[in-house]
Amino acid sequence: MAIQKKKHSTAPARRSAGKKRTGTAGAVRGIALSFLCGAGCCLLLLCAAALAFAHTALPLALARPVACAAAAGGAFVSGLVLARSWGCRKLLAGLGCGGFYCACLLLSSLAAGGAPQPGAGELSLLAAVLLGGTAGGAAAALRDPAGPRKVP
Repeated sequence: MAIQKKKHSTAPARRSAGKKRTGTAGAVRGIALSFLCGAGCCLLLLCAAALAFAHTALPLALARPVACAAAAGGAFVSGLVLARSWGCRKLLAGLGCGGFYCACLLLSSLAAGGAPQPGAGELSLLAAVLLGGTAGGAAAALRDPAGPRKVP
């Protein structure tokens, strides 16, 4: 009796459902989710601040710093979500997220009537948004650091 060897199939291996998506579709999904989460968090913080100003005797001079903090919180959440959707370079993802929001603020202020003035408080908003996004990327990197790199 002859022993027959099993033939191995050349079918492609199946992907596991737990792996992160890569490619253009995964990147677009991560960017869209990041924007939605950041904008939602900023809106919630602004609504909470509006309720606090309406029902307490807080001075209205605090409205601008509170709005700046709400924007920084939204940028933090956006940078965190974007960095967690990327496999590596999490800090760079957070910095890119903060830079994107800074560019949006600069373009909107230019469209509204000119460059931001240093004494008017717009530069603090730009700095808060940039640092908020970067801090979100740093928080994602600290929570889930990249593994050691393999040297060939």
